[in-house]
Amino acid sequence: MKIEIDKSSDEDLVKMVLENPDNLKFLMDRYWQKLFWFVRRISYFSAEDAEDILQDVFLKVYKNINSFDDSYKFSTWVFQITRNTTIDAIRKNGSHPREVGIEQGDLKLILAESGIGIEQQIINKEKLAEAEKILNSLPLKYREVMVLKFLEEKSYEEMMDIVKKPKGTVASLLNRGKAIFLEKAKKQGLFLKN
Repeated sequence: MKIEIDKSSDEDLVKMVLENPDNLKFLMDRYWQKLFWFVRRISYFSAEDAEDILQDVFLKVYKNINSFDDSYKFSTWVFQITRNTTIDAIRKNGSHPREVGIEQGDLKLILAESGIGIEQQIINKEKLAEAEKILNSLPLKYREVMVLKFLEEKSYEEMMDIVKKPKGTVASLLNRGKAIFLEKAKKQGLFLKN
């Protein structure tokens, strides 16, 4: 009997991994790109470093899959492992992110989805590049919740599980991140004059 991996749920794939560890490749195939971009969006790491982090992530998944609590979504669990592994790598390197992997397409999506409402007002590439620098300069705690909410489309419950903070704190971080972004954007004149 042939199994259709693309139509299998994460839960089915986890069961397959528990039956045969070689099946981890199916979860890796499903999540590698998503997690790669998540690492790049919340850190300053190069593509090669992000790939190394993901190797560590999937090694941890492999070692801990037996203790996976299926009352959680697998995606939430693997994003939490990825976040923690990335933060550990940042700490190990002894520096904080300076320039991260938020790209202009991501920025437009964040601006549109977050209700900040200035994506229509930023009319040229130079201003968009400045907005990108502002977003990249946000502290990790704000940037990561914005990425999780607006790019990864995680629910508040999933975000709470990933960042291990209560819902009120997650909402506060999200609102504060947007407020800091708007304040800096106004100071740099990124809005069209009415």
